[in-house]
Amino acid sequence: MVVLSFVYRLPPLLEAADTNSDAAIVGLQAMHILRGEFAWLLFGSTYQTSVDSLVAAAWFAVLGPTPFALMLSALVGHVVLTLLAYGTLARYVSKACAAWLVLPLIFCPAAVHGNALYPPRQAALTLVFAALFVLDGADRARGARTRAAAGGVLSVVACFADPYALIFLPLIGLHLVFAAWGGTRALGATAARVGAGVVGMVVGTMPLALLLSSPGSRHGETKLTMDVLAHNFAILREACLPWVLGTKVYAPLHEMDYVPWVAPPAVVAVQWLGVVALGGLLVVAAFAPRVPWAVRRIGLVGLVAVPLTVGGFLLSPMVMDHFSARYLVAMMLLLPFALAPAAYALTTRRFAWCVAPYLVSAAVGGWVAYAPATEGFAVRTNLSRDDEAMGARLRGLGVHVAMADYWVAYRETFVFREDPIVVPSHLAQDRYRPYREVFARGGEYAYLVDRWRSEESEVTIRERLELAGVRFERIEEGDLVAFVVRAPPGKTPGLASR
Repeated sequence: MVVLSFVYRLPPLLEAADTNSDAAIVGLQAMHILRGEFAWLLFGSTYQTSVDSLVAAAWFAVLGPTPFALMLSALVGHVVLTLLAYGTLARYVSKACAAWLVLPLIFCPAAVHGNALYPPRQAALTLVFAALFVLDGADRARGARTRAAAGGVLSVVACFADPYALIFLPLIGLHLVFAAWGGTRALGATAARVGAGVVGMVVGTMPLALLLSSPGSRHGETKLTMDVLAHNFAILREACLPWVLGTKVYAPLHEMDYVPWVAPPAVVAVQWLGVVALGGLLVVAAFAPRVPWAVRRIGLVGLVAVPLTVGGFLLSPMVMDHFSARYLVAMMLLLPFALAPAAYALTTRRFAWCVAPYLVSAAVGGWVAYAPATEGFAVRTNLSRDDEAMGARLRGLGVHVAMADYWVAYRETFVFREDPIVVPSHLAQDRYRPYREVFARGGEYAYLVDRWRSEESEVTIRERLELAGVRFERIEEGDLVAFVVRAPPGKTPGLASR
């Protein structure tokens, strides 16, 4: 499982420098943590914390502050999550069967596996599965209350790491009650174990409460509203649900321009066979007779995740487009739990044959979405050398500050190791104010344009510079273009002071 997890994700891991600015912010904060600068909140965030940055800092201390170390920190977290799911399931089904059950966590569509390489959320997801694994011990005769309390603490600490983990709390509570009752049918003993878990959650809530009461915190991201129901349902039906189920694949043409992939007819057939087989397995999981309670309760936790996740998606004001499929990840991560009763009822070999079409469909869809790092079965490398070459040229010209679109600014700052420092072109997109202060004090600066990431075109930037009447020099490295401006930022009206 460990080997498969790494081999399947080699393309994005080898091209780690191709990361986006949201992930790069985690790496930048990790660099600052190693210098003794600490903050509870993630740079520029009002709700995400620096837990992922702390994890990345530990990797940086060993491997150095590189994009590879940043992506590795997230991927290892996902591998740990996979092993925790396996360890939980292996208590109730054979080890071979548990291995087949967790394969959807390894071979999965891009909408799901993107979280495995997305540092701002991975720590929270790993903590959720650590809580599920520990709470599963609440059905044991010895140490049940201790495990219940520890699992309760972990579940709320996960929410502290990222509010996305809140969607798992009802499922964790259900898992706690089922495990506590399954270990002893005595009402008093069950209540004591559940109570220990609740006490653990209360204790774990303390850092979360301090975060929510801090002046910089904002809670709008966790609210639900009926006003977005029709809008979200259309996106769910047309884009997000097909993507996570594998019947539709979005892949980038170049970098961030994801469009539907036109799959060959044979792949389309496997996609639909896979989703039909998956639906059949879920029906078997819900209604199969003669399944032990211990296995059925694990399945119920996974099955309840489906309406809970879909309901949260439909009422969330954060749903915007097909990329919002990431908000359906909870039910896909708990898919191994949901399928456990079916695997038990069918036995390992029959279950393997039934789930194989979905695994093939998901694996193909995920691999295609790694483009441009993949081309067919081949893995392409050295795609990110433009960044290194551009950084070297700017430093050679004595340019140590720059400006760019948000999706270029922070990823380049991280790849450049803060030399040059690149700030967003809009003040409202600042994630770390001291960068802006360094930029304002700078002399000559560069305006960076990435042909496939920047919202503004090279032509637009050139026209604006010419209108400002400043001298500039154009340099180019692959898909990156830099306009080196021979004037301080404050001398470029309408461009460097927005």
